[in-house]
Amino acid sequence: MAQIALQNNCGRFEWSCLDWNQPSRDFYQSIGAQSQDEWVGYRMSGQTLIDFAKED
Repeated sequence: MAQIALQNNCGRFEWSCLDWNQPSRDFYQSIGAQSQDEWVGYRMSGQTLIDFAKED
């Protein structure tokens, strides 16, 4: 993927990892990836999403 990113003039690529998945987080850090701890993920689903879609 890194080669494809560079071939397409991308400056970076990003992905998500669950905070409890320590083995993956350790691996990503071992290859030089940096966690973006300043970002907070949000999700809306189910009835909350339906209700929000109805609002004007």
